[in-house]
Amino acid sequence: METQVAVFNHVEYPEDHSSSPNAQSRLLKYEPYNFTMAVFWTPYLVKSVEETSNGTPTGIINVYLDEFDEEWTSQIWKFDYVIISAGQWFFRLTSWDANFAANKISLISLHFIAFQTAFKAINTIEHYKGITFLRTFRVSHFEDGAWDKGGNCKRKRPFRRNETSLVDYNLSMYKSQMKEFRVAKRQGRKRGLRYRLMNTTQVMLLRPDGHPNVY
Repeated sequence: METQVAVFNHVEYPEDHSSSPNAQSRLLKYEPYNFTMAVFWTPYLVKSVEETSNGTPTGIINVYLDEFDEEWTSQIWKFDYVIISAGQWFFRLTSWDANFAANKISLISLHFIAFQTAFKAINTIEHYKGITFLRTFRVSHFEDGAWDKGGNCKRKRPFRRNETSLVDYNLSMYKSQMKEFRVAKRQGRKRGLRYRLMNTTQVMLLRPDGHPNVY
C-alpha cells in the first residue's frame, strides 16, 4: 500500500504596528497566532540622546547612566519574554552623564553601570512578570586597528579553539555582564521574576567569518 504524505508550505507575514520615531524600533504582530514581536532600539540600554548642531546630528551621544530608557522600560510589562543585549556601542563617541565624575572611571565600569540600571528597571517595573534573557557580550573581530581606525574583519573561516581566547576588554565586558546578571537574578527572585542566560560570547568569539567585511 502506497503511503501519501501531504506537505503544506505557508509563510505568515506580520502586520507592522510600529509607531516609534526611531525606524530601528519595530512592533510586528502575527494576528493568526496571537503573537507580537517588538524590537526596541536602545544601544546603551539606558537613556541616550544624540547631540545636534543647527538641526544636524553631530554623531556624539549623550548617555544618562542612571536614567531608564523609557522607550522600552515603559512597555515590556506587556511581554512574556524580554531579551537584552548591548556591548560594542559603548566604544563609540559618547558623553556620559550621571551623578559621578564619569571621566574618572573606565568604559568597562560605564558598561557595568548601564547594565546595573537596566536590570534595576526590569526588577522594579510594575506588572512585569515575564522571563528576562541576557544575551552576553558580542566580541569584536576587527584586526590591524579599531572599527574606525582602519581595522578589518578579514577572516573567512572560524577560529580553532587554540587560536584565540577571550582577553583584555572583551573579557572584562563579559565578566561585568555576568556579575550584574547574577545580582539581578538574585534580586528579581524576590519578586518572582525569572532570568535566563544566553551565553553566546565564546561561540561568537570563534566565528570571525560571521563579520564578512568586504567579502
